[in-house]
Amino acid sequence: ITVLPPGIDLSTWQAHDRLTDLTKPVRKPFTVLHVGTDFHRKGADLLLALAREPEFCDAEFHFVTSDFPAEQPPNVFIHRDLSPNSDPLKALYHQADVFALPTRADTYSMVALEAMASGLPVVISRVGGIEDIIVEGETGFLMTPDDLSSLRNRLRYLRAQPGQAITMGAKGRRRVENKYDISQHVDLVMQLLASAARSRARKGNHE
Repeated sequence: ITVLPPGIDLSTWQAHDRLTDLTKPVRKPFTVLHVGTDFHRKGADLLLALAREPEFCDAEFHFVTSDFPAEQPPNVFIHRDLSPNSDPLKALYHQADVFALPTRADTYSMVALEAMASGLPVVISRVGGIEDIIVEGETGFLMTPDDLSSLRNRLRYLRAQPGQAITMGAKGRRRVENKYDISQHVDLVMQLLASAARSRARKGNHE
């Protein structure tokens, strides 16, 4: 049995050079990105609560969702009807400093892979198969669902340590390259099929 996790096309998902951003004379606001269609299940309400806190009032929170049920504070930006793998979506990943998905229920997370491929550290809930994606403290942080304090502390840390956030994002990119590259998966599937065909041919010759 060969287990292949979901893969991502790294020819289209590229990492942004965030080290250059640190050297610019004018720094942009700390930017948190969230991508999820189901606002409550994906935990977007927790991020919205943080956006309203005085500590994060000067940070930007970007939500890619068609389901935003609440009043929109001035530091919250809603992006509706963005197509998967589209250039505007990729641009949001490149503009962000951290990807946050405090989801309450998930099986896996393709958006986390997109974030890692884009060179972002990921803060995400420990549910479903997500623990297979994130290396705790290296490519991001895992949290318990509905733990607002943990979410706040992780974002606070990444905001205060931009160099460490960039290092974590770079490690995430390498992890995707090594484990989640769809082109490598295709090659492996072809090798497995060829091996199975050869095995069947040998079996037929012996019958």
